[in-house]
Amino acid sequence: MKNLQERMDLLKEKMDERVEVEPDKSLEPQQQFFPGWEPETRAAPNAMLRGALFSATQGKNRRMCEREVVATMDNYEIRYTGISLNQADLNLWETIMHIARNNAAGEESTFSIYEILKHMGRGHSVRDYESIKNSLARLRSADVEISEKGASTYFGPLCGITGELDKKTDTYKFRFSEGLICLFDSGWSKLDYQHRKTLKDKPLALWLHGLFCSHAKPYPIKVETIHALCGSEVKNIKSFKQSLKKALNELVSIGYLKSFEFKGNLLEVKKTPSKSQLKHLKKRGINAK
Repeated sequence: MKNLQERMDLLKEKMDERVEVEPDKSLEPQQQFFPGWEPETRAAPNAMLRGALFSATQGKNRRMCEREVVATMDNYEIRYTGISLNQADLNLWETIMHIARNNAAGEESTFSIYEILKHMGRGHSVRDYESIKNSLARLRSADVEISEKGASTYFGPLCGITGELDKKTDTYKFRFSEGLICLFDSGWSKLDYQHRKTLKDKPLALWLHGLFCSHAKPYPIKVETIHALCGSEVKNIKSFKQSLKKALNELVSIGYLKSFEFKGNLLEVKKTPSKSQLKHLKKRGINAK
């Protein structure tokens, strides 16, 4: 089992391969959890982005799961216990991680619901406040077992949060457990959060955005595979394909995807890799076109 410093060194190395924007060197001494994390960037382990742990659903039909096997890509295995999660929960999880990025694992961080809503580009109505509090409760109670082939298994709270709430100031004090770093050990990806805010309330587009962010060069994938991996509640594949086309057009409209094409039920997408992704592809001898 790697010690904490070895893990931090490994994460820094992987981050250098994925970074979308040149890091602000002045920030690096302060950013202990993920050095070089930019203000408009969010991040998540690839295991979270390549399956139905955070599904492409509206959350109207949430249910309780007990060590339920989650649909995911072949190199992962995920079992989940808790109330089912969706992309809105992922956006909150990423935001909390973003706030804690300057602190070492186990060090206390603070945030208010107001700060969370501001980060997420949301309003400040009573409904917005209650929505965040409900999502926080789901994340705190979420328990996962995540394995990658040939690697160790992470088991424990999805958030790894312990802390307290000051009701007078509506301020949360919390700590992330060091064990949470295990989720990032096998690979993680950065996400443009301006894209995430633009795609608000479009769960399938958000899910696809996360999936494609986790690949420097997305490979062709069957519509049926996407349907299973995203946890869609749409039963009819033809109807799902229409929803998929709409979501893909949304990714094209914001400039994230260059184009997409269906060859029967096989989807092919093209995106412009970042400089770091181009470097990563070149290192592996893969043509970026």
